[in-house]
Formats: sequence, C-alpha cells, structure tokens
Amino acid sequence: MLRNLKLKLQTRILLSVSLVTILMMGAVVWFDSYSLQKSVEETYMSQLDGMTTAINGRYEESHNPKDVQQIFDYIQFKNPKVLQLTLYGKDEITASTDRTKIKKPTPMHIQSTLASLKKTRLTHLPADNDGLNKDLLMSPLKEDGMTMGAIELVLDTSESAALVQNRIRIIILMSSSITILLLVVLYFIIRGRLIRPLMKLRNAALSVKQGAAYKDISLNASQEINIVASAFNEMVHDLESRYLELQLAMKQLVESEKMVALGNLVAGVSHEINTPIGIGVTAASFMEEKSKQFQTLYRENRMKKSDLEEYLNTVRETTGMIQANLHRASELIRSFKQVAVDRSVDTKRRFNMKEYIKDVLISLQPNLKKTKHHVTVRGNEGIEVLSDPGAISQMITNLIMNSLIHAYGPDDEGHISIDVIQDDQELIIQYSDDGKGMPEEVVEQIFHPFFTTNRGGGGTGLGMHIVYNLVTQSLGGTIRCESKVGTGTTFYIQIPLNEG
Repeated sequence: MLRNLKLKLQTRILLSVSLVTILMMGAVVWFDSYSLQKSVEETYMSQLDGMTTAINGRYEESHNPKDVQQIFDYIQFKNPKVLQLTLYGKDEITASTDRTKIKKPTPMHIQSTLASLKKTRLTHLPADNDGLNKDLLMSPLKEDGMTMGAIELVLDTSESAALVQNRIRIIILMSSSITILLLVVLYFIIRGRLIRPLMKLRNAALSVKQGAAYKDISLNASQEINIVASAFNEMVHDLESRYLELQLAMKQLVESEKMVALGNLVAGVSHEINTPIGIGVTAASFMEEKSKQFQTLYRENRMKKSDLEEYLNTVRETTGMIQANLHRASELIRSFKQVAVDRSVDTKRRFNMKEYIKDVLISLQPNLKKTKHHVTVRGNEGIEVLSDPGAISQMITNLIMNSLIHAYGPDDEGHISIDVIQDDQELIIQYSDDGKGMPEEVVEQIFHPFFTTNRGGGGTGLGMHIVYNLVTQSLGGTIRCESKVGTGTTFYIQIPLNEG
C-alpha cells in the first residue's frame, strides 16, 4: 500500500509539472501564432493601403476607370496571391479583375458601409471548394477627402496559413522535446532526492514496528528530508528509552500486583486458621478445667464411677474436637505453604493438577465464603504435569477474582467450573462462569495491560494481562476468551504437560 502511495506521489508531481508545462507551451504557441498572424495581416493591409494610395492618385488625375482596371490587371499579373480586385462605386462596379462584375450595381451591403468605411478592413473568408484560405480586404477610395467608393482585395493566404501552421508545429515539437527531457530529469531528481529517502524512512519505521534493532538513518537528500530523518532518529531513541522505562514500570506493577495477591492470601489464610486454632485452644482449656475438677474429686476421695465415666467421655469428645480442628489448621497451613512458596519461587516441579487447583481454592476460601458462588473442579484425578505451579496458582487466583469482581453482582449466586482435560501431550484447562458476560469489544481487549471496566472500583487492568503473560511465557501455552453478554465467559488454556 505504501508503495502505491509512493507511485501516486511521484505520478502526481510529474503530472502537475506536465500540466503546467503544457499550459505554458499552449500559451507560447497561441501568442506566437497570434503575433505571426497579426504580422501577416498588417503586411496585407499595408500592401492594400499602398495600392489604394496609388489608385487614388491615378484616379484623381484621370478620373478614368480604365486606368484603375489596368492597375488591377497589372497587380494580379505580378502577384499570383491576388485572386480578385474590385472597385466599387457608389452606384456600380467600375473596375474588376473579374470582367463579369463590371457595370453591375454595387451590392447594397457595400453601399451601406461606404459612409462608415474610414480605414482598411480585413475579413477571413470561409474555405470554398477550391480549398484555399482567403482573406478579404476592403479599403476606402477617396477624392478630396470624400469617400467615393471602395477597393476590395481577395487574397490567397494559403501560403501564410501554412507558414503559421509550420511555425506552430515547430514550436510544439520543440516544447514537447523540452517537456519530455524536463520530465525525465525531474523523474530522476524526485526518485533520488525524495522518493528513495522517504522509502528509507518507511523501512526504518517498519523495522521499529517489528522490534528489530534500530540503526540511525543517514540520508543524502534535501535539507528538509534530512531534518525529518534526524527528527525521526531522535524520536526512535526517545521511544526506546521510554519503552524501557515503561517495561520497568510495568514489571514493577506486575510484581506489586503479585505481592498484593500474596498479601491477601496471607491475610485470608491467617483468618481461616484462627477458627480451628481458636476452637482447639477453647477445647483444650475446657479439658484442662474438667481435669482439675476430676483431680479434686480424686484427692478428696469423692470420685464415683459416674464421675470417671463422665470425665472419660469429656476427654474423648474434647480430644476428638482438638484433633479435627488441628487437622483442619494443618491442611490450611500446608496448602498455604505450598501455594505461597510456589508463588514466591519460579521453579518447575511435577504435581497433580487437579489436587493443586483444589489447594489453590482452599487458599481462596476467605474470598469465596463472602459470596454465594460455587466452584467445581472436574477432570481426571491422575493428571500430572511438569510445570511452574506458582504460575498455575496465580493464574487460577486471578481468574477467580476476575469472576468475583466483574461477572457477578453482590447478591448473585453463580457457578464457576474448572475442567482439567488431557489431550495427548497437552493439558487443557477450561475455566467457565455463568456471570454477566462481555461484549465483543471488551473481549478483544481483555488481555491488554491497564484495560479494565472497573476503574472506579479499584481495578488496575493488570489481572488478566498477568494471566496472559503467565500462560504464554511462564507456562509456554496459549489462552483465548469467548464471551457474550448474558451468557457468561469461558477461557480456554492450553499448556504442555511437560514444559521444558
């Protein structure tokens, strides 16, 4: 497309120059032909004025039309271009090289113009069947200052017309040659000084777009193009430095987001552990109190069989309660420890995917317990992967939190399903919720950094971007999103079973 734009620019310049040159050439041709035509007409009129002066002199001397006739015949004999000479009197034609006209009445249109005929007039006659170009000149015949008649001269101007045409052809030929030469020179100048430098700028811009290493542009072009190239070099260097700064800032934001998530995990798990630990402490205190009471009865020799049986039942129930709650606390600590260590250290190990996702969900119970939503994990129990568990934990956490924040309202009761499927050497994780769904324009931008539909609610726009980076970079897989408004959202995640 850019190449077409280049051709258009070059063509437009050449066409503009051609148009201006043609217009100038046309003006020159018109002016030269007009000047030549006027010069020829002035020559004819000058000749007729000379004839008229001579005829006037002879006619005033003799007043004999035969003398005028002799002059007409002589002029026609000496000048083949003279087709016809006629002397119109006020009433009749007194002399003419066309003998058939003599003594005939002067045409009415001639009579009507005699009074107003003060100087020689020239009229271009239309071509007859003979194909000759003709001009008609009419000059007044005066006697004692009074117009007595008119002399009409019909000339063959074919030669002069051919001269003008040849002159026009020569000018057009020379102008065309100069125009073609100018366009050829201009073509190479434009190509060398404008188009090639612009193409270098375009290629440099494409290399920057593709992320290739940038090399400063050095152009041997016009001053204006060199200034643009220098500004482009400075802009690219500035963009590179700003891009590095942006990458650093984004990395810091991502790490900050991860630490915030880890902090929330610690706070949530700590709150969850407090319940079984508190129950265990309360049960132990209760059993201690009962032991003291039983010891007092024993020392005072007031212990009965029923007291012993009651104490044994209390010990059994209390120890069972303590054991159950300590086991619950142990499971929470184990899950938290595994998830926390995995998130803080980027290491690959082999683990059971379904069981690990359940451990992650245990660590998310503080958030899930505040809602009415249900999370279901489905899949083969025996699927194991060699991958980065920390990336899996962060990915599941971000997907769950994204659904809790964006997919459901405060009082909604939703269902979230996580399906783990093995497909040959790939693992497919299908994450689905039945929430609000998203329009197409949101789906297209969901993985973009800093894109969020909940900016006012504290959204940073990094959660799903982190998921995308974890899947594509840390896990070496792919992720895509499908969603429609009102039908929920599904993420399809494909990762290798044995990464690396």
